[in-house]
Amino acid sequence: MLETFEKKAAFEKRLAEVIVGWPLYRTLKVTGDVLVTVDSYGQRAVPGIELPLEIDRYCETCKQIQRWQLKQPHDQGGFPKTSSEITFIRFDCKNCESGSLLVFLRVRVDEETIVHIVKVGQYPALELNPSPILASAMTRNDLALYRHALTCRNSNFGIGAVAYLRRIVENQINYLLDLIADAAKASDPDSPLLERLSEMKGEKRFSEKIDYAAEMLPKTIRRGGHNPIATLHDLTSEGLHNKSDEECVDIFDRCKLAFEYVIERLKEDHDKDALYQEAMKALARKKAR
Repeated sequence: MLETFEKKAAFEKRLAEVIVGWPLYRTLKVTGDVLVTVDSYGQRAVPGIELPLEIDRYCETCKQIQRWQLKQPHDQGGFPKTSSEITFIRFDCKNCESGSLLVFLRVRVDEETIVHIVKVGQYPALELNPSPILASAMTRNDLALYRHALTCRNSNFGIGAVAYLRRIVENQINYLLDLIADAAKASDPDSPLLERLSEMKGEKRFSEKIDYAAEMLPKTIRRGGHNPIATLHDLTSEGLHNKSDEECVDIFDRCKLAFEYVIERLKEDHDKDALYQEAMKALARKKAR
C-alpha cells in the first residue's frame, strides 16, 4: 500500500517503525516530501532519504525502552542514497552505550518517483520469545507454536503467522475464560455471564467463545474503552480470507498485542491475589498457634 507524507517528520517516524519492528523483506512504499539531495563525494547529486536521528527500542542491557542514537552511516550526512544499494545502519543505546542495533536497508526510487524501502537484514534478530509471564501461562507445545508464529511474522509470512496465532488462542481460550471469570467475580460477582462459564468452555465455535470473553471482560482491562478481546475476532476464518501476507502481518500484530496484554494483565493480577491469600492464611495459622 502506498503511503503519502506531507512532512518529513511524519516520514521519519514511520521509518523508525520499519527499522525497529517491521519484518524482513516487507516493502514500505512512500511518496510526498520524503526525498533529500545527497552529495555523492564530488560527483553529481543523487536523491536519498533522511534517517531518524533517534529511535525508541527495548534495550536488553538496560531492561527497558530507551532512546537509541544513529551512529552510522557517517557519510552523506546519514542519508542512504536511492540507488538500490544496501545501506548499513547502526543505532546505539544512549543510556548504556553498549547496546547496538544493526540494520540493512535497500532503498530505490521507481520511474513514478515512488520510494521503495525494504529491511533486508537485522542484528540482533527480531524477538522470538514471549515475556516470562506469558511463557508461564503456555504449554511447551504452545511455546513452540508461538516461536513458529514469530518466525513467520518476522519473515513477512503473515498468513502462516496468523494461522499459528489462531491455534495458540484456540488452545488457550478456556484458560483465558477462567482468568476473565476470576477478574469478573471480583468486580461483579452477581454477573449472569458467570453462570454460563462451564457451558461456554464446552462451546466448539471459536467465534462464540471470543464473543463471550469480550462481553465478560471487566472494564478495568479495557483501556480507553477499547475491548482487546474484540480484536481477536480478526483471527476468525472470515477475517483471513483473501488477505495478503502483508495484511496478515498487520492482523497478527494487532491480535498478538491484544492477546498478550489480556493474558499478562489478568495472570499477573491472579498470581498476586493468590500470593496475598496464601500469605494471609499463613499469618492466620501463625496467630492461631
